[in-house]
Amino acid sequence: MDNVKLLEVLLMKTELGRETILKLNGAIAGKITENQNEIIVEKSKELVSYIFECVGIRR
Repeated sequence: MDNVKLLEVLLMKTELGRETILKLNGAIAGKITENQNEIIVEKSKELVSYIFECVGIRR
């Protein structure tokens, strides 16, 4: 499995991934408040950490 496919699977098969994508889609559409922005940033950090953990990268 190539890296792009792996990333896609991690994003779509995890609750955190789906939640983050939905929030980012809302942000892109311009329907976002300051508080939601802070949540998105935090969720994105969690998602990146999770992906790194899944592929064996330690930060």
